[in-house]
Amino acid sequence: MKDRSLVSVMLRGGVKVSGDEDPNDSEVCFSTSFIRDTQYVVFHYLRALSMKAEVLVKCERYDDALDVVNDINALYSPALHSQAIADNYGTDHCARTLALSALWLQHLNRDDEARERTDHVIENILPGVAETKELLSLSYVFAIIVHVLRAQGRVALCSELWDKHGFEQPANQPPIAKHFLEALLVLLRCGGVQSDAPPHSNHEQTNSIESDVAWALDEEEKIVPWGIRIWSESVCWSFHSLQAEICLALAKNPTATYDQRRGLIERGLRLCNDAEAKLKDDKGNVSNPISYNSHVRIQSELLSLCSEVNLSRALIERGLHLCSDAEAEVKDDKGSTISPI
Repeated sequence: MKDRSLVSVMLRGGVKVSGDEDPNDSEVCFSTSFIRDTQYVVFHYLRALSMKAEVLVKCERYDDALDVVNDINALYSPALHSQAIADNYGTDHCARTLALSALWLQHLNRDDEARERTDHVIENILPGVAETKELLSLSYVFAIIVHVLRAQGRVALCSELWDKHGFEQPANQPPIAKHFLEALLVLLRCGGVQSDAPPHSNHEQTNSIESDVAWALDEEEKIVPWGIRIWSESVCWSFHSLQAEICLALAKNPTATYDQRRGLIERGLRLCNDAEAKLKDDKGNVSNPISYNSHVRIQSELLSLCSEVNLSRALIERGLHLCSDAEAEVKDDKGSTISPI
């Protein structure tokens, strides 16, 4: 690569392949050569490493990706590199990859390593990225770490980090992440399926859940910008699944009325239907296993609540397309399994 001034432009534009060439194989080859050509500038080299790690995960080569992350860890310093990477590539991809590596370890059931990596990101990466004032970089790392922390049952720490970094202030929410962060705050307030821990005391609490239920059940279709879908894919968290989990958490709240619960479960399943469509390609293959596993878990829990609000018939009438792992959970009022249309 003789003209290295084109490095950031090439990476932003992606890798083009032709014919029958596998795009994943092409990206692996490109990122490998890019690593060789960019070692002369550390922040370019780090960006190349982060690209390679995430491409390897697309190929489900998690162990190879984690080896690359170890190389990143040996070189990367937020104080030295975060701003330069963000300036040249739009966001600090290295910080995001380090946070994602905790999610990959969690996905592989390497729980102790996942917890150790999560703590490392919270203690050493997140504060450094926050110092740069690069809100997009910060929101990426924060959303991923919240995802991991909730899987680990550490919900209170999520809320502490939210308060510490002031995401409730609109000025601290990058436009592309605004919708996601708004939904994330609702989820942190009302809990979620992965922990029964109460929300953090610093958040405003009332004796009812009326405002959150109204938000979740808003009949006016929430128009989700195309960009937020791409953004949510980058943090391995389907935006539709996030909204469905809010519906689930509120439906499990003991103060919710029967009608509220029924509406929340029904809307949650519609959102799961949308997530199912977005998380598979044209051939029906799962495009992101981590996001899909979360989706299956949320959908299964919503389905388990259907009989409590006599929602089985409504499910059939709406013809929801359920993931195969959840289909067995659809039952009629007598407990018999119903095959969804």
